[in-house]
Amino acid sequence: MRQTKVVHVIQTLNVQGGMQRVVTNLCAMLADRFDVEIWVFSKEQASFFDIDKRIKLRHIGDNPDIFDGRGLQKGLYFLKKLFKGIFNYRNLIKQHRPDVIFIHRGEIDDVFMGFQRFFSGSTEVLHTPYKMKRQQALSTITTIQRSVFFRFFQPKKNVVVPNNGIKKDMESDGWKAVTYIPNFISFKSNIKSKREKKIILAVGRNAPEKGFRLLVNAFRKLVKTNPGWELHFLGSNLTGLTDKTDNNIHLHPPTKNVDDVIVYYQSASLFVLPSYYESTGLVMLEAMECGLPVVCAKIDGLEDVAKKGCVLLFENGSEDDLFAKLELIINQPDLQNKLITNAAQHVQGFYPENVITKWDALINEIVA
Repeated sequence: MRQTKVVHVIQTLNVQGGMQRVVTNLCAMLADRFDVEIWVFSKEQASFFDIDKRIKLRHIGDNPDIFDGRGLQKGLYFLKKLFKGIFNYRNLIKQHRPDVIFIHRGEIDDVFMGFQRFFSGSTEVLHTPYKMKRQQALSTITTIQRSVFFRFFQPKKNVVVPNNGIKKDMESDGWKAVTYIPNFISFKSNIKSKREKKIILAVGRNAPEKGFRLLVNAFRKLVKTNPGWELHFLGSNLTGLTDKTDNNIHLHPPTKNVDDVIVYYQSASLFVLPSYYESTGLVMLEAMECGLPVVCAKIDGLEDVAKKGCVLLFENGSEDDLFAKLELIINQPDLQNKLITNAAQHVQGFYPENVITKWDALINEIVA
């Protein structure tokens, strides 16, 4: 009997992104059960994260960045690459006949797929954090372009989202068959942080929505009244985050070696997730797994991960409240211990074996 073929489509793999890590880890888990391939809509480049040797990697074509309306030439170039990608994508479907195609996208408005209403033979499933309601102001042309893609080219069913808040958003906007499946952490750690060093840790790429600048400003206030503490960032694009006076702020380049990442968690005493927006907050779960108390922005829709009693919340975007919560938690060991105890139980729900069964059930339901 032919093994069920599951394809995962992603824009690019050569960056240190949360979605790239989720896809490579998920595919490795699913390869135990299905025939798994990854199709990348970009030129051939090395993947930042290691790909399981059982997984076939294929390239669809050049990656068209979203058309932002600046110049006819750019728009025509975008359309040329877009239609070339659609053509190549359709040919790959005909040639390899996947049963299920998971389209992993951080946005839902510039996906070049979503043509399941026109073609048969494979079922597309959109895996997205659905940022539609959180977009910043855009030009009129860009808004029209995104609206066209949303209305005519997006699959309006068979959607997987990483938290229940997003599920509610999409269902209120009229989307059907929305399934909540959380992302899972990529490791377990029997060795927990001893919290002996005065180190605050943040992990991820430096992007505006990650709130790293907010954390830097709050930390500068903190060390004025609580000397001896250090702030460490582990991630990409960290250049320019600090200046010459920040002797107690340390920047570390990203690493794909899981053991190296675990060492950073185990060496810290406190973890902070200052993001303005997150779909899952995997790094927060990893910190919990390593026995760290967590301070997290109060983000709408992230209640599944930032469960009450497991993290200390601060008002989203408030530098003053972040400073107040940092000062509170570093001076209250009992609060730290309470958060750690609650989080240790909570994080088990995000272990791979407890999440992969949900993907199995979804795939088997689709191909039944």
